[in-house]
Amino acid sequence: MQSSKRHAAFPVMKARAMDDPPVQVEVTSLELSTLITALDALLRERTMAYQIASDYLAQRNQEIDQLSFGISNIIRIKRALEKRLDPADRV
Repeated sequence: MQSSKRHAAFPVMKARAMDDPPVQVEVTSLELSTLITALDALLRERTMAYQIASDYLAQRNQEIDQLSFGISNIIRIKRALEKRLDPADRV
């Protein structure tokens, strides 16, 4: 069963001026689990899109821009959220 324990505030990534402080929010274990699940789905979608684009461009002897799919960013954010989630609350 998912607990509703609040986790410490952490910076939320959003567009802001460079001199603005990061926004801090508190999230529950359930909210963290939901975010992690959503990032898993996004990672699967982006990986599939990357593979399709890579196959297409390989047929034309063109290179693909790996950074344009944001896969490394998704993995980084997902890992950061997973570190915050208690092992007992993981789905």
